[in-house]
Amino acid sequence: MNDFRNNTESYFQCNGCSDDLMTRKGRRTNLQKIIILSIIPVIALLIIIGIQVYQDELTLSQTKGVKDGVLFSLETGNVVHFTQIERGTTALYVSSKGDVLVYENLRKTYLDTDYAIGNLSKWPAMESPPHFVSRENYFKRIKEYRDTLDPFNETVKQVIQFYTKDNALIINWVAESIKLLKSGSFWQQLIAT
Repeated sequence: MNDFRNNTESYFQCNGCSDDLMTRKGRRTNLQKIIILSIIPVIALLIIIGIQVYQDELTLSQTKGVKDGVLFSLETGNVVHFTQIERGTTALYVSSKGDVLVYENLRKTYLDTDYAIGNLSKWPAMESPPHFVSRENYFKRIKEYRDTLDPFNETVKQVIQFYTKDNALIINWVAESIKLLKSGSFWQQLIAT
């Protein structure tokens, strides 16, 4: 038994692990043990908090993306809505062969459409057709069409085709935006709640 005790004491003394609290070295060794044991949970907690902050940042980013996507969808819906009203009013103006009262309503719809286009939070980059490259190009094309509109030489079918092609492209923006947003796991959480 004595041999075991001597071997154990010599083992701890060889490794600088003396547990004798009466000596300076022993107190220092015990203090180091306490510090190491208290640092381990702190480090683990910092790692857990870091992972949680990273996950929260991802969720926040996805939430912002969804919010922006929904906002853009609403804005785009307004553009399509008002261009459809403008399309219908323009078709009525052409079919009425330039009625003055219809033209007054048409001018009001121009303002609504311009306002809706101006309120888009972004303009998706498109290279084709050329009038969709920028908001300014699109405004320029619509203004040019409005200025050259001749109710006596234009047909209702031509009017409808003019607006329908552009509306189809604008609706496609929303579809593309939704495709990008659907890829994240946030949609699964949003639908599940």
